[in-house]
Amino acid sequence: MMEEIDDEYLRLLIARMITFCSTNVVPANAKIVDGELVPRNEANTNILTGERLVQYIGIMIQLLRKRFPEHPDFKALDPSQSNAVPDWWTAVRASAITAIKKYHKHLGGNYTFGQRKCRHIYPDNLNCEVGK
Repeated sequence: MMEEIDDEYLRLLIARMITFCSTNVVPANAKIVDGELVPRNEANTNILTGERLVQYIGIMIQLLRKRFPEHPDFKALDPSQSNAVPDWWTAVRASAITAIKKYHKHLGGNYTFGQRKCRHIYPDNLNCEVGK
C-alpha cells in the first residue's frame, strides 16, 4: 500500500476525498447499499456537515500516519503528538470546509440519497432499447 500513497499520491487521495464530499451529500448514520451511501433509517434526512466530513478526513490522515510513519509527509511530525497533521492539510482544511458548505447551500435541502446511478430520463419510453 505504501506505493499507493508515495510522493504526491497521498495528497491526491485526500483531494479526491474532498472532491467527493464537496459534490455529494453524505447522510448521517449511513450504510452502503449497492455502492451508494444511504441512511440506515429512510426517514432520516440529516446530512454530515462540512466540519464533520473534514474531521473524518483528518482522522483518515491520522490513521495513514500511524500505518505509514516513514512517509515523507509524516516523518517530520512530532511523534509525541498523535493528532499532528502535515502543514498542507492545515492549509487545505478551511477551503475544504468552505467548498462543502457552498455545495450544501447550493442544494438548499433539495437532495435525495442513492440517486447517482444512471437511469432513463423517461422510463416509460418504448424507444429506450439499444438500436431503436
